[in-house]
Amino acid sequence: MRTIALLSSIGLLILASCGDADPLDSGAASMSGGSSGMMSGGGTTGDGEATGESPTSSGGSMTGSATGGDPTTAATSATGGDSGGEPVGPPAVAYLTRNAMGQIYPDDVADEAAICPAGWAYLGGSSYSAVCMSDGPGTVVMLTRDAMGRIYPDDVMNEAELCPAGWAYLGGTGYNAVCHLGEVKAAAYLTRDAMGQIYPDDVAEEAALCPAGWQYVGGSGYSAVCVSAAPRSILNLTRDAQGQTYPEDVAEEAALCPAGWDYLGGTGYNAVCAGAGGLAVAYVTRDTQGQTYPEDLAQEALLCPDRWDYHGGTGYAAACSQMSAQAVISLTRNTMGQIYPDDVAEEAAICPASWGYLGGNAWSAVCQQP
Repeated sequence: MRTIALLSSIGLLILASCGDADPLDSGAASMSGGSSGMMSGGGTTGDGEATGESPTSSGGSMTGSATGGDPTTAATSATGGDSGGEPVGPPAVAYLTRNAMGQIYPDDVADEAAICPAGWAYLGGSSYSAVCMSDGPGTVVMLTRDAMGRIYPDDVMNEAELCPAGWAYLGGTGYNAVCHLGEVKAAAYLTRDAMGQIYPDDVAEEAALCPAGWQYVGGSGYSAVCVSAAPRSILNLTRDAQGQTYPEDVAEEAALCPAGWDYLGGTGYNAVCAGAGGLAVAYVTRDTQGQTYPEDLAQEALLCPDRWDYHGGTGYAAACSQMSAQAVISLTRNTMGQIYPDDVAEEAAICPASWGYLGGNAWSAVCQQP
């Protein structure tokens, strides 16, 4: 059980931003701005298959990107910048182990930054994945099959064909195609619906796992991938803010969701909850001083950074949120390939220059865009 919980925590490095992907080597859970259920608590295993479980001080050097695109300019365009416009959502973030041409690092390209799509900034790496950020807001999903159940290479000739119509193919991670839409939405990864039904045991089509009004775009591992019509924020929780778990302490899994959040269904041991859009979500197992719960802190809520709200936890991680249009990412190495503690004295140095350090999750530093 402890191993399962640890894997759940690791998978969560990821993904609650408007469409990111988790770190482990698969790429994918989103951690900022409120979109992806993966890394928002919807993670993946090392082979890129969804597990159903589902990131302030400045750090390491940011070199920009070999693929073009500078993180600072990306931040400006995503938040309205000097124009004074209202934030429209965080930049999209993708975790990629191969680029759109199928090239991997170091076998086919000399720099990991070359894995990032043209115009995306290279922020560093997470396990086997390059972490890439777009110059504008959007949503990223990971798919091992399309909405017709087709997989690559068995049923389609190109992995890009797994992406829904209108979505751009960025590359892949593990067994997943990574797809990008230049609109701020939310992605939830569900293995069961709000009634506890699973596919194919209880429903005839995997699409039936998606909540009403959410679009089924395909699947990842055992999960249906569901996209909202409007911006939402996603939390994956195995316990609520009072430490209650299901079914031990509450009669319904929906009770794990914070007040005012919608219960969408579940994935693995997690309840998947959707709140209003505009939240950055981070999952941390240690705070910025390296303290963990319960070893160093009396309450799990103390793991959350200052001015962040505590919503409960998943695995060993506290689930924290803040109203923000900045991206949150998870990194095991910086843009120079340095790792902690081997190459840098502080984990915060793994974060890109000027980014905030929020704490850590397993082997990753959790960082927030300035």
